[in-house]
Amino acid sequence: MTYDAADKYVVLFGGSNGSFLGDTWSFNGFWTHLTPATSPSNRSAAAFAYDYKDGYALLFGGLGGSGRLGDTWKFLHGAWTHLIPVLSPPALDNASMVWDTNDSYLLLFGGSLSSSTVSGQTWSFVSGAWTQRVPSTSPAARQNLQLGYDNTNGWVVLFAGETSGGGVFSDTWNYTRGHWTQLHPSKSPTAVFGGSFTNDSADGYLLLFGGRNSANHNQGSTWSFVNVSWTQQTPAVPPSARAFAGAAFLKTSNKVVLIGGLRVAALNDTWTYHANVWTHLSTSGPSPRAAFQMAYDEADGYVLLFGGAQLHGFTTTTFGDTWAYSHGHWSQLKPAVSPMARIGGAMTYDQGDGYIVLFGGQVLVKNSNILVNDTWTFVGGKWTQDITSFAPNPRDIPGLTYDAADGYVLLFGGLGYGGNATEQVTLNDSWTFSAGIWTVLTPHACTSCGPAPSGRAGAAMVYDPWDGYVLLFGGENLSKPILGTFAEISDTWTFSAGVWTNITTTAGTPPGPRAAAGVAYDGLDGYVLIFGGTPGSGVSLSDTWSFVGGTWTQLFPAHNPGPDYLGGAAFDATDHTMLYLNGISFAGGTWLY
Repeated sequence: MTYDAADKYVVLFGGSNGSFLGDTWSFNGFWTHLTPATSPSNRSAAAFAYDYKDGYALLFGGLGGSGRLGDTWKFLHGAWTHLIPVLSPPALDNASMVWDTNDSYLLLFGGSLSSSTVSGQTWSFVSGAWTQRVPSTSPAARQNLQLGYDNTNGWVVLFAGETSGGGVFSDTWNYTRGHWTQLHPSKSPTAVFGGSFTNDSADGYLLLFGGRNSANHNQGSTWSFVNVSWTQQTPAVPPSARAFAGAAFLKTSNKVVLIGGLRVAALNDTWTYHANVWTHLSTSGPSPRAAFQMAYDEADGYVLLFGGAQLHGFTTTTFGDTWAYSHGHWSQLKPAVSPMARIGGAMTYDQGDGYIVLFGGQVLVKNSNILVNDTWTFVGGKWTQDITSFAPNPRDIPGLTYDAADGYVLLFGGLGYGGNATEQVTLNDSWTFSAGIWTVLTPHACTSCGPAPSGRAGAAMVYDPWDGYVLLFGGENLSKPILGTFAEISDTWTFSAGVWTNITTTAGTPPGPRAAAGVAYDGLDGYVLIFGGTPGSGVSLSDTWSFVGGTWTQLFPAHNPGPDYLGGAAFDATDHTMLYLNGISFAGGTWLY
């Protein structure tokens, strides 16, 4: 496992759970299974590190079904490429490799050459070529050593490892400018092999966790190394004792990530470390669903999710559960009172009043979906129904966002009832919500205001702080209510000071017609981000667009959540990332941008 600086995630390959594995995974707050067209053969105990000069992750050797391996692979932008350098280290497993910043090359040391022979060779890799280094002094031959780079002192650090006969070293060495030097710290960790050793750039030291001692017992201690000094850390709740876990520093979150390892059997738990605190990341989350509501809760400091539905053949399961997403994992909240289970509706954070607002949607009553117009607020882990005598008509998937320039929550349109209260129509009315009170806006009475957007549901609507207005894009219009025929649209509107303005002709080339796209303002990159949606007939899109300065621009990230609509997007201001949860694809995937 290593940090992939080109793709800005941790990448994991292979390993063993009793059988050799050959799967590739990325981690950036959550795990994503990558499926490259070509991959190295199944293996464990390969050397893997990021080559900052050549700009890709490099994998060498390992142990596979055919024995020890001596092949070299690069990983870049989700793809594996087999490299065939003129010269290579011998086939080996359980070697260690790290990027040597000071010398500007990857450094590989040690490993197992056979069941009874270990290596003491030093190799470098740069510009696609392996070179054997022959320093005048070297550590003794070993395998399962701990090798990391000390940014503070600008050198590679080697600690301990295992002899060919099963003994365990306890020495500490550094490597710089082609030379190995033994260090003599005043105290050291217990001699271990197979520990997890990585640079913790946020805390300013190398971090060592776990490993096995000379009695072959797993360790669970945490140590830091800096300035030729080992210090035992005392986190309150560390991971369980283990060896051979994967570890890497994730620069996007400034935390060390640790996965799995071997205790009695292979583990698959994920932990992060920062400032002497280990945090266990839950791999569970909301069950796959679509048409849920999601927004960042500024008061509570997490992304909040409510409701949605899942299809099982011809059966629909509607959810009424509440989830929070923070620091890379989902946690189910269990408030004493909750809104009815529902799909659709809309949710946003009301900055003026300091709470989440949830409005409308469809609820299941006696096997029929009924549109509702109830209003709920959420703060401090509690749902509260807002009892008001005046509210927008019942509707599904309206636009809803907080208009920071005007100081209120703005609601527009949605799928509602017509005059006979049974026929559905797409609405184009505008409402404000502030201090618990709904107020209808009547821009049509303003002769200088111009028309409002046409009736629509599933439009992408969000406040754009860069441009200082609410942005509305697309949606679908119910053009033939009796037949239930929707027409997707692609116009662009702004809302400011009670006035809607059509900017379609001046906003550049827009995304294609669509409804139910994921939309949020990306506070880190400074633009509105739209992903996916449907152009109609149940088709899903997977394109990504930004909007800033009044102009649309298509983006082309290397990976995306796949064709999808009725998912959810929110900017997680705590972790400074855009969060997207898959919808109608029912993939259940959590994605960060």
